[in-house]
Amino acid sequence: MALRDRGKVKWQSAFMMPEHLAALKRFENDYYQEKKPILDQYEIESKIHYAIEFAFEVKLMIWRDISEEIKGRICRLDGINKKVYVDCNGSKEKVFFADVIGIEVEDGTTSI
Repeated sequence: MALRDRGKVKWQSAFMMPEHLAALKRFENDYYQEKKPILDQYEIESKIHYAIEFAFEVKLMIWRDISEEIKGRICRLDGINKKVYVDCNGSKEKVFFADVIGIEVEDGTTSI
């Protein structure tokens, strides 16, 4: 009498519920997601004030799930709502203080 083997079928799971698949996908996204760096807010704010005072170009590194870069002049600072308004080639970008992870001030001679 020959033994009937099911092959690979016996090693596959019987049933994956949609909740299980969604949880696995969420886990994979969280695992490979970049973490936001923790920086010195005083240094960033002092560079922002320096750039506003002398109307220098800035390059802001921003965190919006991934790091982005915005280059332009800071035209307005909203301390109450904690926003910076950057003029980028005619369009204005709103950036929250908490999203700024780096700043370079270009004053014509060197980058600070």
